[in-house]
Amino acid sequence: MTYQSSLVSIIIPCYNSAEFIMETLLSIQNQSYQNWECICVDDGSTDNTKEIIEDFAEKDNRFKLFARPHELIKGGNSCRNYGFTLATGEFIQWFDSDDIMHQDKLRDKVYYLQMHSSLNYVISKTVSFLPNSEDYIESNQHLDTNNAIIDFVNYKTKFFTPGPLFRREFLQGERLFDIELKRHQEYEFFFRLILKDDNYGFVDKAHTYRRVHHNQLSKASKGTLQKRILSFMALEKMYLAYASSTRKNKELERYFIRKFKSQAFRFSLSFKLSKALKATSYLYQALNSSQK
Repeated sequence: MTYQSSLVSIIIPCYNSAEFIMETLLSIQNQSYQNWECICVDDGSTDNTKEIIEDFAEKDNRFKLFARPHELIKGGNSCRNYGFTLATGEFIQWFDSDDIMHQDKLRDKVYYLQMHSSLNYVISKTVSFLPNSEDYIESNQHLDTNNAIIDFVNYKTKFFTPGPLFRREFLQGERLFDIELKRHQEYEFFFRLILKDDNYGFVDKAHTYRRVHHNQLSKASKGTLQKRILSFMALEKMYLAYASSTRKNKELERYFIRKFKSQAFRFSLSFKLSKALKATSYLYQALNSSQK
């Protein structure tokens, strides 16, 4: 079997993406690795996103358009998870509807996993760019680590949704993107996967060009109480995943102790007493666990 015989399922959630999705799909069509299927899951677009995808699908049957079933909750997480159920490839590559693929993204990562059969996923780098700009914003991504889970939670290693290419069998039966989370969805999801298996490969090359919109920059500069509450929800789920796992790590427990202590204090200052009490409860659980 040659590495070109392995099918890659690319999964893209789409919502009112007409302005950028053509460029995204062209970057997929121009991949040097050609054995792929691109599953686009529309989340109820009201622009001509669906028409653009349908046009690609008519000319290239590797592109496939699906609508999120009405019984599934609206949102990108739901679409990503639904797309996984439709995928038939040996490898899974989630992607976003406004980002651009380097032409060798799939080739390099499939080849890496074929050459390293014991690894379940490989990660490559992402660079960001602003619309109408040819300048790339380098992110501080150090993917090479000897302490993956600790470096991940402390943001010493960082990767985005399009970063990893997974073996499908590694994800089969796993809880995927959490549909309840509105913030830090990928962070919480990748935490659980690294907790399960922290021995991943990496390609030291920027394979994804991530489009950063001006409104994202303005939102990022505003630290709101609502964001803190949403971040706490992700932290809570991460801790519960750790507490229910068989893997124990004193350094990770100290991380949770610091985070819950900080959250309890901040919620108290904001008079969010129920959240402060909840954070305090998790703090005591983490303290008790660390003393065993």
